[in-house]
Amino acid sequence: MNGTASIAKVLGGCGVHNGMLYLRGVPEDFEEWGDYNTASTPLFTNHAHACFIMLLKYSENHLSTQLGIDGWDWDTVLQYYIKSENNADFAGNTSVHGNSGPMGVTKVDSIDPMAAVFYEACNKSALAYQDDFNDGNRTGCGQYQFNIRGGMRDSAAAAYLGRTNASSRPNLTIKLGSTATKIEVEANSTTATGVYYSSQFTPTWPDYLVKAKYEVILTAGAINTPKLLLLSGIGPAEDLTSLEIPVTADIPGVGNNLHDAPMTQVRWEIAPPPPGVLPFNACKTAAQQLRPECVARLEEYNTNRSGQFATPGISAGGFLVSPVSKALLGKPDIQITVLPSGQSWEVVESNATVMTWTLTLNNALSHGSVKLNNTKDPYAAPLSWASYFERTEDTDALLWAVKQVRGMAAVAPLKDYLWRETLPGPEISTSNDTALREYIRCGPNFVHTADVPCDTMVVNHFAGTCKMGDPYVDPDTVVDPVLRVTKVKNLRVADASVMPNLPSGNPHATVVMVAERAAEFVLQAHAKRMAGSGDIEWSHLWKEALNPVGQKPATPNTPKASTGLFGSIDRGRHAPRVWSVWGKLVNR
Repeated sequence: MNGTASIAKVLGGCGVHNGMLYLRGVPEDFEEWGDYNTASTPLFTNHAHACFIMLLKYSENHLSTQLGIDGWDWDTVLQYYIKSENNADFAGNTSVHGNSGPMGVTKVDSIDPMAAVFYEACNKSALAYQDDFNDGNRTGCGQYQFNIRGGMRDSAAAAYLGRTNASSRPNLTIKLGSTATKIEVEANSTTATGVYYSSQFTPTWPDYLVKAKYEVILTAGAINTPKLLLLSGIGPAEDLTSLEIPVTADIPGVGNNLHDAPMTQVRWEIAPPPPGVLPFNACKTAAQQLRPECVARLEEYNTNRSGQFATPGISAGGFLVSPVSKALLGKPDIQITVLPSGQSWEVVESNATVMTWTLTLNNALSHGSVKLNNTKDPYAAPLSWASYFERTEDTDALLWAVKQVRGMAAVAPLKDYLWRETLPGPEISTSNDTALREYIRCGPNFVHTADVPCDTMVVNHFAGTCKMGDPYVDPDTVVDPVLRVTKVKNLRVADASVMPNLPSGNPHATVVMVAERAAEFVLQAHAKRMAGSGDIEWSHLWKEALNPVGQKPATPNTPKASTGLFGSIDRGRHAPRVWSVWGKLVNR
């Protein structure tokens, strides 16, 4: 990708601006997270992946491992997916879905007329209709679910802070317009004791220091979490020393293992347009919004929060297993996203009625890294190399997907609606693998030179840069299975950076699942402290820290709701009090 990555700095994170797709991982994702036997698998010949699914047991002189016993296997994480959701479509299927969680999940009422044509094309290509992409069986075509409630986006902030009134609790203070600049770590004990942050409201003042009473939890995302660790001296010692940053903890894996999902597109102009199609760009300008058809649709949304403008801009979708995945992964790696008839993210000024299919490679084998940009400046953007298409298998998978989609478009009834292909375009034939590979690698502007690099199309689903695992097996491990940074006490990470690899779909639902797990880990650790037994040591049985969902350890000393986790800001005698966002988790 030639350019900068898009990262949200907003209360609620990427759920405030993403496509709202609610897609869990599939069981095979979590089997992979827990797979130690990587030496014989071609995918993992260069990168050993740490084990999530394990129970460490002490023997006289060594540790033995058992896979699939507590931790991050599908059966365990499924309970936390269920816990987080309030599903409007599958509420009766309580073994797979939840209807009492904070986050709204639903299908949309307004379906693009071309969606039915897409489903028929899938059927003729032996791709079954999937009523539920989130029940563990994903291959096929169907209607997506979205984080929508009442016709409006339901972000994590809206679900967990707004609707529950958690933001008004006395043990929670939210600091907007703030930037975390460094973690304070006590050198002698390598213990995280606080966080420095600056405020845009006091730009000329020194940084504030929030002191932690118990723990510091990082949730800055897969780009900024490793950046903050590196600024704090936690990461590869060689890199830190080169920038004259004192080494707090030499953890080589910080910033490594960057995952993202490259994509490509196939687009057609439609002639004649199917009945009922109003191009999404038909109501863009003020003059266009006076059209009767635009006024009617806007009134429908304003009155009922329904209709075309209550849709997220995605009509339908599907998942395919490429030959690459069949050989190496055994799970659906290609995601098809059908954009509504008339919508084109790039050609927003066009009056043409188009249909666009986005093909995303969710399980790319090419991985990159995040590093500091040769500076200790906390406000400088880090450098990230995702290494898109470094592995030829990634191009192979998307090349196969483009050919599959073109084959589907050549069969009635779909072909009867398609006037002409505009991307990649008729000038690149399906048999021209060289040109198609160039298009996949470099995007629509695939003519490039040494001075004009490729502009790969990607979805900014970053993950993996603080990988969870077992440091005794994988030197790139950053956090243990209860999300604690391995060489720093009282420091956890709870965001997409802990994932060893991307789930087979949009990652937002899995990020929320990780956060739900982190909440229970914090509860359990705090209960042990209040009982006087201290925190759970990393080398002890992980099963002790991985209790089933909903089981809160009993303790007579659990603090009341007014008790916070953080002490005062170290800014002088008039410093205000600041409480940790995790205070609400201890007491809920």
